[in-house]
Amino acid sequence: PKYYSPRKENGIYYFLKNDGLQNQAVLYSQKDLKSEPEVFLDPNQFSQSGTVALGEISFSKKSKYCAYTVSQSGSDWKTGYVMETGTKKLLGDKIDWIKYSTIAWRGDEGFYYSRYPEPKGNVRLSNQNRFHSVYFHKIGDTQTADKLVFEDSAHPNRYHFVFVTEDDRYLVLYA
Repeated sequence: PKYYSPRKENGIYYFLKNDGLQNQAVLYSQKDLKSEPEVFLDPNQFSQSGTVALGEISFSKKSKYCAYTVSQSGSDWKTGYVMETGTKKLLGDKIDWIKYSTIAWRGDEGFYYSRYPEPKGNVRLSNQNRFHSVYFHKIGDTQTADKLVFEDSAHPNRYHFVFVTEDDRYLVLYA
């Protein structure tokens, strides 16, 4: 068995655990240190082959939502999803073409993330990736409505990551 470092989000503990026989570690939640852990998100249920892995996991400021990314078959490309934390209900929010990104929440309204433009043509997954950009996704909107926050056309090969300060006043960009 393998346990990963726990973290506390709005009074609830979360940790990843693999029992040693699972393809992917499972995300558990626990109300307090003495209560029984519950499965919060099990990536082993995403595919029969067990090749879909959890990537970034991020909770909104009041833990109303959990945004997470998944990758298939070891790919660097990730798809983002959002679920209601209390009900574990998956929302319709789906974000494609994420690669090398953080998820930085602005309250419970939405989050910032980084992605590339949608690849085109027959070599869509083998072309060079350029123009990594930062977007804001509002909960409930489609990806086409996401707002471009930052792009650097002068340096197309740079990565861009962001985080939001605890008081939600500033978005900090680093490349």
